[in-house]
Amino acid sequence: MLLATVFSDVTRGMRFKTCKRKDCQMPFPVESEHARKFCTQYCGHLVSQRKKREAKKKERALEKRRHKREEI
Repeated sequence: MLLATVFSDVTRGMRFKTCKRKDCQMPFPVESEHARKFCTQYCGHLVSQRKKREAKKKERALEKRRHKREEI
């Protein structure tokens, strides 16, 4: 049903993009010239939080390595 709706919108000239969140990838209509990457604010927030957590994880691993070097 969703595919039929999207197809009818495409035939009327609407443009669509797919969400950049890897586990979402839902199509969403391009409604303005604003460059949007995600289908909803929730998806964008989720990606942002995941990136922050990954950066913290790498930082902690780096600190562990530095700490081990100081012990030697």
